[in-house]
Amino acid sequence: MLKIGVFLDRDDTVIKDKGYLSDTEGIEILPGAIDAIKALNKKGFPVIIITNQSGVARGYFDELTLAKIHEQLLSMLSAQGAVIDAIYYCPHHPEGSVEVYRKVCNCRKPSPGMLLEAAKKFNLDLKKCYMVGDHVFDVEAIKRV
Repeated sequence: MLKIGVFLDRDDTVIKDKGYLSDTEGIEILPGAIDAIKALNKKGFPVIIITNQSGVARGYFDELTLAKIHEQLLSMLSAQGAVIDAIYYCPHHPEGSVEVYRKVCNCRKPSPGMLLEAAKKFNLDLKKCYMVGDHVFDVEAIKRV
């Protein structure tokens, strides 16, 4: 049986958007985010962060740095009893300065690639899932599936 999941944008939804966050010291969890995630956890929903991270394509930080940021974020949330089941990110941007990441892709929101990938892994019914974010393209991503 397919499940219902909740997708969250990262910046200005879970943490404060500081513009191309490139170190763990800059992580600032937004007020209410921990309680909201815990409430979703209590209901049994998989909670998945879906985030565009064009800073990789732009050369501001690499994927290893991004992985450290995400590990720290998960640790900070977990310490407060809030569980994120997975983080999916898109490192691409068509105008990136790092050639390998400079492209149009199916994973960059509003394209649905990250949502489709998560749906397979977590056995989700995307017609019944929710997307929470601060931009129109967050909502557009879930509409495209």
